[in-house]
Amino acid sequence: MYLVMQPAPAAAPEPAPTVTVTTTTTATATVTATRTLPPAAPPTPTPPATWTEVDAYMDTSDAAWALKEAPESFRAMAADFINNDTDGCGRMMWVTDIHPDGFVIGSQGGITCGGGAHYIWVDSGNGWEELFGMQDLLPCEDLERAGVPQDTHSLECVSNDEVYFY
Repeated sequence: MYLVMQPAPAAAPEPAPTVTVTTTTTATATVTATRTLPPAAPPTPTPPATWTEVDAYMDTSDAAWALKEAPESFRAMAADFINNDTDGCGRMMWVTDIHPDGFVIGSQGGITCGGGAHYIWVDSGNGWEELFGMQDLLPCEDLERAGVPQDTHSLECVSNDEVYFY
């Protein structure tokens, strides 16, 4: 005995919806029209969110507010950071990547006094927070565990002693 596998017959297409319109023109006459609509087009899938590459150096609150690619809440946080120069050194931020899921990559520090670091900021739902502040490469696993979206334009990480763009 042999078993022969054959593909299942294709399912019949679903019939197009029918629309019935009833219009009453007088108390004794009723007109009914029936029309078949064409099948609806399948929905267009939404592409996944991706990083936007920017090169935004900001040392004034006006420059922070001009970063239109960033959410308003991030621009407000950046302007506040720049304006709260408590040590008289001047403050700056430089943004390189923005993700619509609430992540921003860049640097911040003092202008004339030195210092600063590379940062990943995240919108926590209660405002923007420093997810990572770094002066060296992070393990790729830490970025993945924290939910940082991949395919950035500027972020490198290390895994098994190898350096990768994240």
